[in-house]
Amino acid sequence: SAAGIISTGGGAVTIAHTGAVTINGNIFGGALDVDSGSTITLAGNVTTEGGAVRFRDGVILTDDVAINTTADGNTAGANITFDSTVTGNSAGNEDLILIAGTDGDVSFGGAVGGAARLGQLYIVSADIVTGTSVNAVTIRQDEGTTSTTFTGALNTNGAGGITLTGNAFSLNTVTTTGGGAVTIDNLGTLTLGGALSLDGAFSQIGPGSTQLNAALTTTNDAISFAGDVTVGAGVSGLDAGTAGLTFGGLLSLGANNFTLTANSLAFNGGANSVSGTGTLTIRGATPGTNIGVVVTPAGTGLHITSATWEALADGFATIIVGRPDGSGNLSLDSITVNDSTVFQMPNGTINVYGVIEGMAGASLTLVGHTLFETGSGLHTQDEQIIIDGDVVLDPGLVIISTVGAGLTGADINITGPVTATSADTAALALDAGTNGDIVIAGAVGENAVPLLSFNVVSANDVVTEDVYAGTILQSVGLGTSTFGLLRSGAGGISLTGTNFILNQGAASLGGGTMTVDNSGTLTLNGSVALTGSFTQSNGSVVLNANISTTNDDITIGGATTAGGLFAALNAGTGTITLGSTFDLGALNGTFTANDMAFLGGANSITGTGQITLQPGAANTSIGIAGGAGTFQLSTADLAAFADGFSLMTIGRADGQHVINIG
Repeated sequence: SAAGIISTGGGAVTIAHTGAVTINGNIFGGALDVDSGSTITLAGNVTTEGGAVRFRDGVILTDDVAINTTADGNTAGANITFDSTVTGNSAGNEDLILIAGTDGDVSFGGAVGGAARLGQLYIVSADIVTGTSVNAVTIRQDEGTTSTTFTGALNTNGAGGITLTGNAFSLNTVTTTGGGAVTIDNLGTLTLGGALSLDGAFSQIGPGSTQLNAALTTTNDAISFAGDVTVGAGVSGLDAGTAGLTFGGLLSLGANNFTLTANSLAFNGGANSVSGTGTLTIRGATPGTNIGVVVTPAGTGLHITSATWEALADGFATIIVGRPDGSGNLSLDSITVNDSTVFQMPNGTINVYGVIEGMAGASLTLVGHTLFETGSGLHTQDEQIIIDGDVVLDPGLVIISTVGAGLTGADINITGPVTATSADTAALALDAGTNGDIVIAGAVGENAVPLLSFNVVSANDVVTEDVYAGTILQSVGLGTSTFGLLRSGAGGISLTGTNFILNQGAASLGGGTMTVDNSGTLTLNGSVALTGSFTQSNGSVVLNANISTTNDDITIGGATTAGGLFAALNAGTGTITLGSTFDLGALNGTFTANDMAFLGGANSITGTGQITLQPGAANTSIGIAGGAGTFQLSTADLAAFADGFSLMTIGRADGQHVINIG
């Protein structure tokens, strides 16, 4: 046992004892080597003039202790070595300060603060620092010439947390409580090998790089890296909670699926500085966090600036913005995406303010109630677009297109209805190219709030429910287009394609006409009631319901088979023109018009039921085979009806007309 002040005049001190050793006083002089068969109790400071200090057995600190090997100008210092454990006497009360100089190493052979947590472990200077685990109120290092390595867990419970300055660092598990932050100023590489669970901020502030080999989370405190970051295999994310994530250099994620959770995010390394081949998820801290991509988020929330978005390099399998349980607002302005991207706010609202442009290989998926503002839209280069939710359109034209340079296009899928914020102001154009299908699971427009126009520019197959729009168009359809009810305004309905199925028929207001140019088959399963004319050309027709107009022409150019609930063609005072065959089967049929032209030739109209040919009004005169009359049936018209009908009636049951037979 040694007490008081021991000065050796520069000479070395060696203490070898088979029992416990207690040093209560300060030692000043040369090297110190203490070997005990038991424990070493240390309450005094040790100062040497460049001499090494070594404790060969476990050390218990009973007071604050400083060990300095740089006295009298010996800045190079010497090694400070603890072969075994170092612990405090009363948890959190004893500090250990170590000054090993620029050349001296600090080495811990066993746990520090294991039995009783130290107050502060403070390494003022050292060349190489090695250790296992450390439990202390705070941990601090001011200089580390070569490297600092801790293979065990670092644990602090004080507000001072961990502050490390030096060259290269290799750390394992790190845990802070009590609001403790971690700040690391590294010139070389910082390797984080174990999980970091922090009750304060994490700041890597040096010019060196970071190798992140485990998860890093904070309790709503900021995480920042000044230098380049490389993420090791199996690391799944960084979580700053409601605080921010900042990256000053490159972020290399490798093949990891990686999630960044924060309420602010900054990639300051420049364009294409964030790379990876897995799935990158960017999300807010909570489901209700608002997100803005290249636009300020509604209220407060996660703002992804243009510079941050442009930092994402091409190569990710998928980029996901938002949470699968998101209930806030996700705002999107005009951006370009290089990889397949999912914007999700399934229980909230997505506002699209500009055009989202997907480059080659980049599909687009929007999950949630989606509002397209004036001038917005979606476009990909022959990659699919999915909107998983309902769509609302502000006034103006919205274009959703999957047609790229190859013109082949891709699928467009909307899983909910499409509505507008005001009647007859919003226009929607969909272009899926020659290979893409268009599927809308809900109605387009509403009876009281129709769209201004609905336009299928091109597609393979089209499937929608009812469509309500001032104008309804389809320009190209290589497969089958299946609709519920088509109801237009004055702009009418114009369909061009291969096969069409109208399950609920069609209607128009304001004089709207209907034109169908089908190279395949037009199937009408619902009635067509128009305020304008009806014209069909080229392909065949399956007519399972009636067609009527308000005194406007009905023209059917293709071979027609009647079935289902068909009973009548009613053009009022207009003209009915049949350009090919018309087979009524066993159905009874009534054709109403003031003029009829059957151009399919003799015996082109067939059936076994009853057929009635009548003018549009009760007092309209009838001329047969050249007889005088407003309603004319020529010999050729009559010859078009093949033998087999059970009854042919010419004229109206309420007729007040003259019938003249030539």
